[in-house]
Amino acid sequence: MNFWSLFVIWCITAIVFGIGLWAATRIAGLELSSGALALIVIVSTLVSPIPYIGQLLCLGIAALMLYRMTDAELGQAWLLAILARAFAIILVLAAYSYVERHRKPDSVERQIEMLKHAPQSNP
Repeated sequence: MNFWSLFVIWCITAIVFGIGLWAATRIAGLELSSGALALIVIVSTLVSPIPYIGQLLCLGIAALMLYRMTDAELGQAWLLAILARAFAIILVLAAYSYVERHRKPDSVERQIEMLKHAPQSNP
């Protein structure tokens, strides 16, 4: 993967996780300024491109930063981070469902043209 594809993945992760974290803090009724929320999202998602463990580290760092920046207990901070991740997953699934529902199918002519140029295999 090149730098730009990792940057795009990081931006999408930060935006979606930020929306989920914002919704989770509003539901929990925690007072968190937008600057603190942005700091939590940016710092915690910086580790998301790490292969295999990045998404888990992102969740842990967000929970620990929530614990330190708010008056929440540690268990409540972990619950908020997990709830933010759940909101982010629901948001991504809804967006994917919307895109798939409104995607235009390939035309029959284009499919026939692709089959004509496909390599032939002889058994």
